Amino acid sequence: MFSRINLKRLIVALSILGVLLLWALSFAPHIQDDDTIYITLAKSLVEQGRLAAPQVVGQPPLTYQPLLSIMISPILRWFPSFPGNLIPLTAGSSLLFGLISLALFYWLLRSESLLTETQRWLVWLLAATSFVLIPYVVQYVMTETLYMMISLAAILLLMRYERAGSAVAWSGLLTGVALGLSYYARAVGATLIVASMLYLLLARRNVRKTAVTALVVALTVAPWWYRNAQLGAEPLGGRYTNLLWRKSYWLPVSETISGPLELVSRVLSNTWAHISDSMPSLFVPWLTHPTLTARLTAAGLTWILPLAGVIIALVILIGFVYSWRRRFTVLHLYLPLYVALILLPPWVTIRNWVPVIPFLYLWFALGLVAVSRWLAGRFEARSFQRPTWVAAVLVILLLSNLIRDVGHVRRGQEFRQYGVPWPIEERVLAEASAWIVDNTRPEDLVLHIQPQLLYLYTGRQTTELLASNDPVQISTLDPQAVVADVYQEFDYVVRFSHKDLIPGLAEELARHPANFELVYDNDAEPRIQVYRVRKPRAAIDASSSLVSQAQLASGPMYR
Repeated sequence: MFSRINLKRLIVALSILGVLLLWALSFAPHIQDDDTIYITLAKSLVEQGRLAAPQVVGQPPLTYQPLLSIMISPILRWFPSFPGNLIPLTAGSSLLFGLISLALFYWLLRSESLLTETQRWLVWLLAATSFVLIPYVVQYVMTETLYMMISLAAILLLMRYERAGSAVAWSGLLTGVALGLSYYARAVGATLIVASMLYLLLARRNVRKTAVTALVVALTVAPWWYRNAQLGAEPLGGRYTNLLWRKSYWLPVSETISGPLELVSRVLSNTWAHISDSMPSLFVPWLTHPTLTARLTAAGLTWILPLAGVIIALVILIGFVYSWRRRFTVLHLYLPLYVALILLPPWVTIRNWVPVIPFLYLWFALGLVAVSRWLAGRFEARSFQRPTWVAAVLVILLLSNLIRDVGHVRRGQEFRQYGVPWPIEERVLAEASAWIVDNTRPEDLVLHIQPQLLYLYTGRQTTELLASNDPVQISTLDPQAVVADVYQEFDYVVRFSHKDLIPGLAEELARHPANFELVYDNDAEPRIQVYRVRKPRAAIDASSSLVSQAQLASGPMYR
């Protein structure tokens, strides 16, 4: 339970972080590639009452996890104008989910008896400056922050439920609902569900509590599974499972791995990438600053970053084992399953660590405590066992986080001179979108490398083949099929020098300039041009079979 003084400290700390967060968030909001889908889903919920893809002709239903779209839909109802509502969508959701997560993590830390009060507060502040002010969270519409909040709540409820005397208790029902909601937030919530069931069954040997929790989880997720089954979608998230067997995220869908050895090779490669790059970025971000890394490269000291990552990972592993030996909890099952899942896909991104960053800092601190006690016993020097040097290391890491965050805020000042805080590539797109709204018909199809984003600006739709908002995914399509789809379906195409990745478009413009009429050109950098498509009959006749074959090969990109 909270004491009054600790509750006051928590309220003060959250208030300070809230002010800092609002200050930092007043610059350069953005939408990260396919994350735009959650806004379009929310827009569909507000305007049509269904989870559909309004940016696609025919508006097919979507199978993306729906919880974030449901929770941000009131923002679109109150602030329907895009991009004027983007700051509430990013800053508002990040502030709410992030601060609630911080409160839940503080509650979890209170039960950690292996750390002193000062060490617990330092761990909490490290987590706060990492995942609340981290640029990946504060500028984007992301499910990771929401999932972190739900998963922390589920873990705390599970810890309370395991102490309950009865299997049928309110804490058990709430635990099952929270676990189910974690799956609604992100498909990786399945790892938390599996870990919780295994913990209750194997570690606590309580079959009744396991059965009750499993039943509530099943009842919670059953409607979503039933809906997706009706649509013919994979229950664990079609996009993840479709991409899992690809040779590379940047190669076409047809390029798949050949066998288990190649999958093992990918996992090892991803593990090293996360150790050598993600760990330094999370714990000592000043080491990963482009200026410093350039100097390290020039001096032949590129090994410093991987070495720092190895040391950090080793300390975390020591803390993990140390806490396991002291008291086994559901975290010791959940984190290995979660990490295994993010090592499997053919891409590496730091944002996958956002939901578990608090636990990484916790185990790093416990690793330092374990090392200090080992040194004290090894050299019979009690000075090693003092908590001061552990706190000193945590303070150094905290200063590293704060230095990075101040740098982001200062760099954000250049965006505040504009009416809508917006990076230049987004401003030129907004200007072109205004022209499209004024000079095209609502039923015209307009091709853009990020069709969901263009839809939010203009209401203009795209086709199923070119429905992904991820430029990398569109760039892996068959160029012939893309060009055929352009001639068969689209009235306009947008060429953007910032992300000029539409397969075959540049070559077709050079080969057959008479088929495209330039109707808009900002004549600046980044350059954005809009072409009206002139549809020659021969091109249309040749396009039908190519488009059908490409749709079969690409799979449900927008699901």
